[in-house]
Parts: sequence; C-alpha cells; structure tokens
Amino acid sequence: MSGMKPNVFENSEADIDLSRCPAEQIGALLDLVRFDRFLDYVYSVLLKREPDCEGRLHYRQLTEDGLPRPTIVRRLLLSREYRQTSIEAKGVAIDEFVNRAYQDILGRWPDQAGLDTYVRIAAKPNGRRKVVMNLLASDEAVRKGGGRLARITALRAYTKASWLVRLPLVGQGFARRRKFRQRLEQISLSHHLLAQQVAALRQELEEVSLNLAKPFGFMPDGQGDLANTIFQNALIRVRREA
Repeated sequence: MSGMKPNVFENSEADIDLSRCPAEQIGALLDLVRFDRFLDYVYSVLLKREPDCEGRLHYRQLTEDGLPRPTIVRRLLLSREYRQTSIEAKGVAIDEFVNRAYQDILGRWPDQAGLDTYVRIAAKPNGRRKVVMNLLASDEAVRKGGGRLARITALRAYTKASWLVRLPLVGQGFARRRKFRQRLEQISLSHHLLAQQVAALRQELEEVSLNLAKPFGFMPDGQGDLANTIFQNALIRVRREA
C-alpha cells in the first residue's frame, strides 16, 4: 500500500547462523539474513558478546528508519568497546598483544614457547605486524580459517563495499540499485534453502519407505525377487508423490 514503510524484516530474509559460514562468504550474506542473525553475528565478532536488549532495540529501530546495515558495522568498529579489545589498540603491552593475536587468529592462548618467541618478534620495529602475518600463515590458522581476525577483516571489507551509497547526489541511485539486487539475492537464497529442505524431506521419505518395506526381506528365498519388485515400485511412488 502507498505511504507505508517497507518491512525490512520480511520473511524472505534467510534464517542462517553466520558463525557457521566461512569468513570469505560472510560479505555476500550479511544483507540477506534476518536482522537478528545479522546483529548477533556482528556483536559476537566485534564485541565478543551478544547484543543487550537496549542495543538490539536501538539498532532495529534505526534499521526500520532506513539505516543501512554496513553503517551499523562501521559504528561498532569505531566503538570504544571494540577498540579496547582489538589487537590494533594503542598502548597495549607486548605480551598482551601476543595473547590477543593468538586468541583472535588461533582461538587459544599461546604456549610459553610461542609467547616468548612472538614477544621477541613484536618488540622489534614493525614486529607486531610480523606477528600477525606469521600466525595467519601458520597451518593451524589455515585450518581455522583465520579465526576472529579473518571475520573482522571481512566485516571491514563489507563496510567499504557500500561506500558508493554514501556519495552525494548519486548515492540514492546506488542505494536503490543495491536494494533491488539484495531483494533478488534474498529470493535466490530462499529458493536454494527451500530446495535443500525438499531434498532432505525426500531422503526422509525414502528412509521411512525402506523401514516399512523391510518385512518383505523376511520372505522365503523363492519370493525374494517379488519382494524386491514390490519395494522398488513403492520407492518409485514415493519419489513421484514427493
């Protein structure tokens, strides 16, 4: 209806737990998932906690009023709470920096040998950057997908990708185009998830049919071929009816 604000929390948004997705896929999904999923993920990565009720209501209202999601991420990246826990924070002692780097990249505390080694490296000129690069290049970091730091990097890239919509005059045109593209991607993702659900239901139906047909397997050997034929026909009917 004309005059009504569009519902930005409509059912077409996907219910996906972003924490289970690889960091390199996050940027393409942040605009497509439900708002609560989006906010939960951004808070957990940047602030290492769940959003409180006040924060959730605050950002939900701003989004309903037209605030783009990348702007929410940008504000959290600039927040004091994020900067206080970041490895980029100024004035952090060397050993604390190494501890944070291990936590953000490998998701664990350093052992004593690793702590001693990287404290020595970090104390040298440009040493902190070398610590981060060395940890990111490790086999453990590769297995873990770069940890929290890779997800922070993906969120930064997400905010930079939306800079066109902030341009004067032409920004509104880019914003409209971006909105239409997101809508198409939402529909595409919804269809993909629906196809996965249909496939899972088909598989479940086949398993149920198999369990129901098992008694035929106890027929005398002479009737084994008949039992198999009955079962295969039943399976075909299930597939067609699904």
